[in-house]
Amino acid sequence: MWKCSERETFLSAINLGAKVLVQLGVAPIDAHHMAQAFERHDNQLLTDSFAVREDEDAYVGMVRQSMSLLNETMQGDEQPSPLDKKDSPRGE
Repeated sequence: MWKCSERETFLSAINLGAKVLVQLGVAPIDAHHMAQAFERHDNQLLTDSFAVREDEDAYVGMVRQSMSLLNETMQGDEQPSPLDKKDSPRGE
């Protein structure tokens, strides 16, 4: 049996995210690679969560681990970037 799924709004969000990165000064090729990496990661997370959908403990553990990784990533984003310095009033 052939199984196929299409995540239309997800793919639109990936493409829009890459365009926003370019507008923020990221090189187009780098933005494309970042978008692809995010898409691969998210698709793997979806596959992994589907695999444990009937094991509540495993699913909860996976969700907690994913939330922890996301939290670490977002805290890393709080660090000033070169783009932040470029836009500061004093250019620092």
